[in-house]
Amino acid sequence: GGASSPGVERLDALLEALPAAWINIDRSWGLWPDLLDHLADRGVEDRILLKSPPREKHLRALAEHPTPFLFFPIVRTTDELAAVEAVDGINLVGAELLAAGPDDDFAQPEAVAAVAERHPFVLVNALNLENGSVLYLGADDDTSVLEGPDLGWGRLIQVGATAIQTDWPHLLRAYLTAR
Repeated sequence: GGASSPGVERLDALLEALPAAWINIDRSWGLWPDLLDHLADRGVEDRILLKSPPREKHLRALAEHPTPFLFFPIVRTTDELAAVEAVDGINLVGAELLAAGPDDDFAQPEAVAAVAERHPFVLVNALNLENGSVLYLGADDDTSVLEGPDLGWGRLIQVGATAIQTDWPHLLRAYLTAR
């Protein structure tokens, strides 16, 4: 469908083609609650990962939906994560942690470990966004591919990430296998 006419046809094809895969549906919060209803009708809530910024509107849509979707908020501060943890009715499995600089809440391994103690899924995003946003201390895909994976993905692993979002999954997998 695309942004002008979003549809679920390609998503349905992906779900059918990969029946055992977990799928992170990124940037979908603008399509909630209709998308949530569609996913619930498909019965795929145990393998769909949803994320969103910790905005009240998005959290309410999840909390009020009868299907307990796997959810992780995109958070920059410990206060944001605590606010999400306080919302009843959300199936919180972890968080995407952002840290643009060394003084940010999640820049230190201890802060990441504290999240991992409460939630099994701690995602750090290695994508390079077109707007130049630093998602995690410059440990990103460009650094990993152009300068060496130890300098990018390796740093994300060292800080305690249990999941890494990347545009280069085959290269990340090869790196992890070789470690």
